[in-house]
This record gives sequence, structure tokens and C-alpha cells, in this order.
Amino acid sequence: MQSTHVKTANPNANDPATCRRKEAKLNVAIAAIENGIGYSSDQSLAAYFNASRSTIWEWARVGKLPRPIKLSTAMSRWSNAEIKTWPRRIA
Repeated sequence: MQSTHVKTANPNANDPATCRRKEAKLNVAIAAIENGIGYSSDQSLAAYFNASRSTIWEWARVGKLPRPIKLSTAMSRWSNAEIKTWPRRIA
């Protein structure tokens, strides 16, 4: 028997407190990129460069960004120090 899973909307998606927490988390991630500290996800880099997540992966593929570090089968991250000092321009 096949299981049917229906994805429901997140009831907290429009909650102001949830939005503020997400924005604060993103601001911390962007500050880490600007300071060259730690590692970032494709989602953080997309926000930093005002691009889509698929664009971040494309830029890494063609050499506009460094390649990510594979931490596990389902997790890749970019070094913020590398992003900050990457010699190629994003354009």
C-alpha cells in the first residue's frame, strides 16, 4: 500500500516572531560571510549574493565560486574565508 503524504502549509510561516527569528538568523549568517568566519549553506550564500540557490550551485560548477566542502552525503558548505577572498568576481 502506498503512503500518501500531503504537505500542509506551515501555520507559523506568517507569524511575526518567526519572521524576525529567520531574519536574525540570516543576518548572523551574512555577517559570518562578510567576516570570513565559519561555513555557509547555499541558502545563506543565495541571500548574500541576492541570487537563487540553483545559481549558487551553477556558479560553483563553472568556477565563479569555490567548490563547496562535502560534510556528509546530504550536506555541503562553503568556507566563508574562501568566499571572502575568492579572486573571481560574481557578475
